[in-house]
Amino acid sequence: MREAAAKSHWHGKGALVALALAVGSLALLFPHGSAKADAPPFNVTYSIQVSAAPGQNAELHHKYNVGANPWPAAFHKNQITFIPPAWGVADGDDVDIGAVVGKLISQATAGWFNNPCNSALNIDFDPLLNCSIDTSQTVTFDEQFGDTNTNNIPDGCDKYPVFLKTMFPGITPRARMASFEYVSGNWVSVNFLILEPDTNLTLPVVGAFNPEASWGYLSMSVINDPTGPLVADQITDLCPPLVTDTYDYSPTKDNPATTGVNESGHAWRTNPTAPGTYTFRCYATSIQDADNDDIDNELDTCPHIVNAGNNPREAYNGDTDGDGLDNACDPTPGTANTDPDSDGFPNRQDKCPLVSDVSQADGDYDGIGDACDKADWNNDGDTTDPGEPTTFNSAVADGPYATTWITSNAPMNAPVGGLAELPDVSDSSSPSYIALAGLAAAALVALSAGAWYARRRWLS
Repeated sequence: MREAAAKSHWHGKGALVALALAVGSLALLFPHGSAKADAPPFNVTYSIQVSAAPGQNAELHHKYNVGANPWPAAFHKNQITFIPPAWGVADGDDVDIGAVVGKLISQATAGWFNNPCNSALNIDFDPLLNCSIDTSQTVTFDEQFGDTNTNNIPDGCDKYPVFLKTMFPGITPRARMASFEYVSGNWVSVNFLILEPDTNLTLPVVGAFNPEASWGYLSMSVINDPTGPLVADQITDLCPPLVTDTYDYSPTKDNPATTGVNESGHAWRTNPTAPGTYTFRCYATSIQDADNDDIDNELDTCPHIVNAGNNPREAYNGDTDGDGLDNACDPTPGTANTDPDSDGFPNRQDKCPLVSDVSQADGDYDGIGDACDKADWNNDGDTTDPGEPTTFNSAVADGPYATTWITSNAPMNAPVGGLAELPDVSDSSSPSYIALAGLAAAALVALSAGAWYARRRWLS
């Protein structure tokens, strides 16, 4: 059995995109959260479109949405998509590096410059390229956007990003597809890892995740470098709704940026040879909600106490002075101060708005910074403030979370060139799903089908 620690779709406050979700020492970094009936509202949909007939090369179109229903709605932390094992999934070494193998179209929702999280953010990763899975030849996050051999393929595709080795020690993916885009003045990368059906994972907050081999190949994405430092940024929040469309092409397409080689014609995804019905699966968990006010920890500026407002996506909702800090924990609710702890992180991005914390460390990945993940939440020397003493512990992820499994049954009997629209079958009300209460990773966002979403750092 293969083992890896994955933050499949992992979203983190203050990071635009860097979703992803090892057994052993790294497992200690991912404390388990609790499975409770009072998990935050979590609205997820997933469907698949399959083209062509049995045994033929075929395009897969994954549609994944979070928070399409009215507020409140928590964002996701982990998200994994499973491609049935009967499908032909190419080994990355059998396809030209740089071949065009897909695209990701996404519309996220963001908060800019400490404003409410209600602005559309459209990011398209087009094209997605087949990239190296040779883990012995690596590049850093900054280096991946270069092109040292001038072949018009980013170095992060010619070589393997070292942060992926940190996230998945000892793991060589079956295939990797990646894209590198310039967004709002910053370079952004997304890496899709395709793992073998027998890969065990340790997910942030959830802990051990041991999928059955019969579920198929695991697909997850990592946006930017979740292992890098969090930096103050113009994007201070990400929240639902999130709408994504991910396409796997087959056969591959030629890369118009390269010369002297035609990368088209490789099988990338191949339909099962036998007619029948095949099941695609999507697994997703929400960000936690420590104070049970239906606002997840990443979006909640007062995660230890029920907010005065009920919708941080609206201006001045529970925030009289409009500084991004809810009145419930704002020491000066009538006087605006967008950075009261003077650590350079505005309230809506800061994991501890009232405790200076340049590192923004969050060892248990619950969205509450280590500096305030304790009984004395505002670190003022006593536990007499509203909501204190908390039950927070920086070694244990705080708050319940929701879990959803969605299956789409794919009838493999479409005529050549036909397109089979597969129905959504979501059993999110079943105790065996929701009560598991257990990303991403983006981030974008899961900005994608199978992702680890957590924007940790930009290259400007």
